[in-house]
Amino acid sequence: MSQDVKKAAKLSLKETAKKYFKGAARAAVVVVKAAAFPLWWNKKAVTLLLCSTFLTPFVSYLYPTAEEKLQQEGIRPEVLQELAPGKRIRVEEGMAAALMKRTPLPLLPFDGPPIVPINLLLACISPNAYAMRTGGIRNLSGNNIVNMQTSRSFDLKDWLLYDNLQPGEIKNTPLSKKEMDTFVLLHEIRHCGQSDTLSDMEQEGDADFCAVTVAAREFKNPEIIKCVFNWRAASVPSGEAHDVALYLEARLHGQPIPSTEQMKKACKEAQSFIDDEENRVKVSSLSGLAQHRLALWKQARDYFQTPASQKKPVGPRVF
Repeated sequence: MSQDVKKAAKLSLKETAKKYFKGAARAAVVVVKAAAFPLWWNKKAVTLLLCSTFLTPFVSYLYPTAEEKLQQEGIRPEVLQELAPGKRIRVEEGMAAALMKRTPLPLLPFDGPPIVPINLLLACISPNAYAMRTGGIRNLSGNNIVNMQTSRSFDLKDWLLYDNLQPGEIKNTPLSKKEMDTFVLLHEIRHCGQSDTLSDMEQEGDADFCAVTVAAREFKNPEIIKCVFNWRAASVPSGEAHDVALYLEARLHGQPIPSTEQMKKACKEAQSFIDDEENRVKVSSLSGLAQHRLALWKQARDYFQTPASQKKPVGPRVF
């Protein structure tokens, strides 16, 4: 082992130990607060705290690196520097991840049973794939962590069903499961390299844009861009963080991106029109951006409801 590698290993260990003890001290303060205010104590908060403080910092080093995972998926490892330059990222999978999900964690019986599964931690974070940037209360390790476990059971049709299309409506699913899985992986990796100054909608839109352009290039399949854009647009407008059709369209066409407030307002307007079963809301009463979001929703549903063999050429602005 070279001197540089040894030095880097020592620095990494020192950094991890520092974060570990800092986290342990923070945990002690929280425990004291919990003892003073029993109503604050709950299983999820304690599980999250103990996992992030005592388990995640060390178990994360047993996960494969993002470079290794990308190579396994047939993607050039250099892509990591495009998505999250200079970041250390581990992908939560393999035996260590299985143990984290299945090993029971003993807790003080303040609330409910004294044994709570570690996979309760996942319920605190996200029902699907997610990224945990280093430094927050969820992750006190020196590694950014990407979790793909729950997304592995989803193919494109499953994602569409999750986003409110009915089984009989889906006639066109042009992406393979591998392409969809890789897009989700790239999306989560991008989250590890984003600025904290972005809004939640901007973070999701940026992660989609970066992931979809890389995936289309690496798989040599431009249909990935069309499909992912329409997947996002096919979701009923809501103004929530993942409602990024307006952001993604502007970014893909190199046009000015509306502000988060404008996009959320337009999406909520479009949602009110769709939810109006008594036809009290007229299209003409919606803002121009809301009408456009509504048009994207209808267009996207048509994209998935029309078999690929029946599709007609479309203009340059329509995906």
